[in-house]
Amino acid sequence: MNKYFRCLSWLLVLSAGQGIAFASQEEDISSFSRNPLKHITNRDGLPQVTIVCMATDSVGRLWVGTQDGAAFYDQRRWTTVNMPNRTISNWVQSMFVASDGAIWFGTATGPVYRYARGTWRSFDASDGLAGTTVRHFCETIEANGERAIWFATDHGLSKYAGGRWVTYTQQNGLADDFVYDVFRSDDGSLWVGTFGGGISRIVAR
Repeated sequence: MNKYFRCLSWLLVLSAGQGIAFASQEEDISSFSRNPLKHITNRDGLPQVTIVCMATDSVGRLWVGTQDGAAFYDQRRWTTVNMPNRTISNWVQSMFVASDGAIWFGTATGPVYRYARGTWRSFDASDGLAGTTVRHFCETIEANGERAIWFATDHGLSKYAGGRWVTYTQQNGLADDFVYDVFRSDDGSLWVGTFGGGISRIVAR
C-alpha cells in the first residue's frame, strides 16, 4: 500500500503537551459522533507528550518525533527509539521516510540521522550539511536515476545524492538562506519556502 494512502488511514489530533488522540483505521469518521477519542500519552508508551512530527514507514508503522526521542506504533504497542547520541540532542524536529525505506531524523541542534536496517549514520556540517537544524526533507530523482534527499536547514538548502553533498544558498540564487520547507510538485519542480524571502522555485530539467 502506498505510504501516502497509509497516512490517510490514520486520523490524528495533535495537541502540544497533551499527546496524541487517534481513531484506528477500522473506524468510520462518523464514529466520532458516538465514541470519544482515545488519548495517547507517556502513560501508554510515548517517550514524551509534545508531538513535533509524524511519518509512516514502509511496513505501515506510525512514527512520531517528540522533544525526547522518537517512537513507533505497530498497532499493538509503542516502542521508543532514542537518537544515537542523545546527549547532543534527543529532540526530534523532523522525520522523513525515503523510498528505500530509510528513515531520516532531524534533531533540534543536529546532527541529522539516517536509520536503515538497524544501522545508524549521522551527518553534520563536517560532512557537507548546510545547517544543524533540519525542518523538512524531500526526495527527488536525479537525471542519472539516483535518488536525492533534500534538507531544509537554517543555513541553506542541502542535497545528498550518490554519497555527495551539495548546498544552495543566496549565493546560488535562493531567496533566503533560512529554509523552512522544501516540497516537490508533480512536475518535478522544487518549491523552497524561506524565512522572510518568500519562495524559490527550482524547475526540473
